[in-house]
Amino acid sequence: HLHLRQYMGRWDYQLNIPSWFGEGLAVYVSGGGGAEKVGREQAAAAIKADKTMIPDGAGSLLWQKTASSFDLLPHMFYRQASMYVEWLHDLNPPHFKQLIKRLHAGSTVDEAMRASYRFGVLDGWNRFVNDIKAIP
Repeated sequence: HLHLRQYMGRWDYQLNIPSWFGEGLAVYVSGGGGAEKVGREQAAAAIKADKTMIPDGAGSLLWQKTASSFDLLPHMFYRQASMYVEWLHDLNPPHFKQLIKRLHAGSTVDEAMRASYRFGVLDGWNRFVNDIKAIP
């Protein structure tokens, strides 16, 4: 959280970074911190059962979506978000680096993903979910 806020400023961070991305990035780079109560297998099982968050492409001044927006416990929300962030990274590390640079420059997550990966947040999420569901 701190890294992006320092580069972007509080206003742009709040407007451009949805909670799933901020939390997911924090959990991913910390190696699981904040999502200790939910393992990857539990999160994957929830995704396969369609008990998931639905990521948005930008933040909001007043109505940030959080775990309760999707009837999820916070640790499940954080783990699913971090798995999506990790999937984005592993899909193409240079594109992930471009994504972060675009966020630093003031883009929303959706704008940064479209410019870096050539697909938006929801399209990427659907690909990620399909990849999870393909694992036996």
